[in-house]
Amino acid sequence: MALTTTRTDDKFNLFGTVPVVLDTLQFDNNYPAGGYSVTGQLFGLASSGSGPTNNGIRAMSFVGTNTAAVLFAPKYNSQTGKVQLITAAGAEVAGGTDVSALAVDVIVYAAGE
Repeated sequence: MALTTTRTDDKFNLFGTVPVVLDTLQFDNNYPAGGYSVTGQLFGLASSGSGPTNNGIRAMSFVGTNTAAVLFAPKYNSQTGKVQLITAAGAEVAGGTDVSALAVDVIVYAAGE
């Protein structure tokens, strides 16, 4: 499996002049070491842009979670273009960990628009 997204809202929105989308991230049963690579294209945005990793994403805000999220804090690493899961102890989740019970609502801000 892989990280998947579901559009929470059926349209694109604007934050000022920046396109944004509200999606739900569903994690899988095999967390990749270093986190999940994401691009704007995964969220229906341009796949490139002026963000730090030139991947089409300016920023991400994690705004809602299910109960499984009590164990993990999702973070977007703008230097690597990856969504990482951090444990309560402050360490990244180990590669290969089953995080399939985790679902997170996220606002994704487009880069370079």
